[in-house]
Amino acid sequence: MATTDPLELCTVDDVLIHPALAGRREAKIEDTHLTDWIARAIKAFSASVERICDRPLRLMARTEILDVARWSYIVTLRAYPITEVQEVRESTTQEFDSSAILDASDYALSQQGRTGTLHFMAARIGGPQSLRVIYTGGIAADLQHVPDDLRDAAATHVAYLVMRAPTLQLESMGVMQGSATMFSKASMLPAVKEVLDGYTRMI
Repeated sequence: MATTDPLELCTVDDVLIHPALAGRREAKIEDTHLTDWIARAIKAFSASVERICDRPLRLMARTEILDVARWSYIVTLRAYPITEVQEVRESTTQEFDSSAILDASDYALSQQGRTGTLHFMAARIGGPQSLRVIYTGGIAADLQHVPDDLRDAAATHVAYLVMRAPTLQLESMGVMQGSATMFSKASMLPAVKEVLDGYTRMI
């Protein structure tokens, strides 16, 4: 069964080899408390990125039920790029399983799925939760396929937190206790913010 956990954007080793920690890697590797904290921080940061960017990042099969404006020709799906649309059904009563599957010629992906926008050839009836789309979308199925800039941004932010360890009191503060400030966009370095801006859902 496919995981629904947020896509982890870097590894503990990515953080430990970051230039910000140069010269201290061996000592930090031996600090198991710190490496455990880094692993939890990566998970928390990765989840925060999905909230900040307003899109799930893991590439996987998804089902979305959408509110559609009356007579609309366009809907936007949350996980993109979209690699495949498996099924689209429309129902004003949310009884999707008994409604007809729209023919693939009835719609098309904008910019080959890169924006998450689905264009219909005819206006939709519309209504709350009136459209169900089953599709595959997201930026990467696993860590090995995370874009380099996003992976580096994640390692940079967590390394920055490690550099601030005396201030953060890592020995006594759990990741979730500090998540509101440690992983807010306002707490991030400008270079990290700039990368996340490029992945933020605009529609």
